[in-house]
Amino acid sequence: MKRSDLARLLTMVKSIDDRISVDEARVYAWELVLDSDLTFEFGVEALKRHYSVSNERIMPSHLNVPWRAYKRDESLQQASLERRTQQGVPPTEEFKEALAKLRRIK
Repeated sequence: MKRSDLARLLTMVKSIDDRISVDEARVYAWELVLDSDLTFEFGVEALKRHYSVSNERIMPSHLNVPWRAYKRDESLQQASLERRTQQGVPPTEEFKEALAKLRRIK
């Protein structure tokens, strides 16, 4: 995620949670800890999910953990699709829809 997007994301956090300050040091610290390939769109979704069920202050791990799970799931689905294709078994419509949904989140 670009630093400017991370600053936007933290500003969104601040608008929900006054316990969070947004300054250059915080943006830099989060940038150091967040997975470098985490997208802004995924961060927004993780932020929404987090605060919809928790009043705990959000931390970088609240974004990294679901991001890694998402990437792992996507890799497994891609590997499954490749195996099925190599075996000559066409993927089901349900599988293709699930894969498309995962790619839209990215």
